Amino acid sequence: MSSVTEKYYFERDLETIFDKVSDGILIVSLDAKILRINKALLDLGGYRQEELVGKNVLKLSKILTAQSLKKIAKSFLDAAKGVPNDLYQIQAKDRDGKIHDLEISNTLIRQNNKSLGVVVMFRDVTSRNIMANKIEEADQFLNNIINTVSDPIFVKDNQHRWIVLNDAFCKFIGQSREKLIGKSDYDFFPKKEADIFWQKDEEVFQKGKENINEENFTDAKGVTHIISTKKNIYFNNQKEKFLVGIIRDITTNKMVEQAVNESEEKFRNLFESSLDSIVILEPPAWKFIAGNPMAIKMFAVKSEKEFTALGPWNVSPKNQPDGQLSERKSKMMIEKAMKEGSNSFEWVHKKLNGEEFLAVVLLSKIKIKGKDLLQATIRDITQQRQVEEKLKERAKELAKMNKLMVGRELKMIELKEKLEKLAK
Repeated sequence: MSSVTEKYYFERDLETIFDKVSDGILIVSLDAKILRINKALLDLGGYRQEELVGKNVLKLSKILTAQSLKKIAKSFLDAAKGVPNDLYQIQAKDRDGKIHDLEISNTLIRQNNKSLGVVVMFRDVTSRNIMANKIEEADQFLNNIINTVSDPIFVKDNQHRWIVLNDAFCKFIGQSREKLIGKSDYDFFPKKEADIFWQKDEEVFQKGKENINEENFTDAKGVTHIISTKKNIYFNNQKEKFLVGIIRDITTNKMVEQAVNESEEKFRNLFESSLDSIVILEPPAWKFIAGNPMAIKMFAVKSEKEFTALGPWNVSPKNQPDGQLSERKSKMMIEKAMKEGSNSFEWVHKKLNGEEFLAVVLLSKIKIKGKDLLQATIRDITQQRQVEEKLKERAKELAKMNKLMVGRELKMIELKEKLEKLAK
């Protein structure tokens, strides 16, 4: 095939790419003069072919920022030397003065071992960058929210590695976030404890069901806590599994139970000073017979005397979220606690002023003066649940963006390969 024929086919194929591709293409000579611009790039900038062809691309200071010109100059030098260059970004103004973020790649045009020029491919990534900035802002916003929650929160991948932690978790563990991210329980806890954590995590990963478990936990100072951990599974759009966990330190609650068996006076002191809301229920009517100061505050009642005239159904809406009557379901929860010794569950409560809130309730069977009673530890998790929902929404946004970006990158790679094939 003659050189004239080769040149004809090369120019024809190049013309076809120019007509069909949605990304901007600029052909530049080795001395940086613009030889050709495709329609997509002209439409993006709002310029005409004759306004730019023949101009030195490194002198378009009215269109390109100084920093962008430096990047282009360096990439051209690298391309002329045959040095592969990675994608890079510049900023350019269109005719109306609007700034666009452009992602660029350069390909050296060679024929018969002779360099002819450079093909510069442009992609407008302004919207993508705006989206990335919004996601970064959303990440920061979400981090600020979960860091206001006093309970430790963590997220693990399917390799049992921590990938998201709030400040409360890091403080509870006694290690910095930098040391914890990407690590697992075995890197910080005694093997006996780590074995249990791993086993319970794996049950959630395999069964896909919520798990609430009481466990011993030793912090960085060697202090052992008794914790109740609620774990649940989450799937992103790629069907990848993640484990979301919330920890409650129930050491005080367990101390209260122990204190009941040892000393009613000691129990009363712990009961009154606890930062958790604690109430006592008595059979057979199962009304409250005592409530600590935190419980009085939580339910917006005036005094313990007023509180002890109530039962669980009096501080609950008529129905729970599953449709069951609160009065009927509360008795079912009580029966289970009395039968099994304890029962932990979520419950929608209602203050006397009508305000509803979501809570985690731990019912524990206790004995005072030989009489079986129930102790209820109640914690408001309304804010915590809001954080969980935001985490799920955030994961969906990331998955959607990732899918979009991967698709565009594959198209870019395919187009670049075609150009390189034509240039040989």
